[in-house]
Amino acid sequence: MEINLNDEHKVRSIDANEKNKFKFVWLNKSVKIKLPAKGNNTNVEEIAVNVGDSIKKIDISGTVNCQLCTDTIYYEKRGFSAISSHLQTKKHLSKVQAKRENYTLPANFFGVSKSAAPCPAVPSALVQAVQLQFKCL
Repeated sequence: MEINLNDEHKVRSIDANEKNKFKFVWLNKSVKIKLPAKGNNTNVEEIAVNVGDSIKKIDISGTVNCQLCTDTIYYEKRGFSAISSHLQTKKHLSKVQAKRENYTLPANFFGVSKSAAPCPAVPSALVQAVQLQFKCL
């Protein structure tokens, strides 16, 4: 089960016997990863990813869960470096790349140039066609 920041006292008791105890500040850190540049697989682009976007603390001592890969990461011996290392694995990088390519909208989707005319109202012929279609149902 996932543990959130409000349950920090639970984390202390869960990780009581661990050498490296989980710290919620880890989730606010950024890690630089290298991915193929968008639209061009020959160039590499370095981006910073927020650890908390994919890593969540669970109620098992010394472990966190990567929600992107569905992997369990054991930090009890290496601490944050275990999490950082996971973010560099081929499996995680491929998931980040897929998410980046499939879940982003082009920048021009959000704006209209100053010279663009406002959208015209829906043509009445289209409205009539839709109304006629619903009458037939």
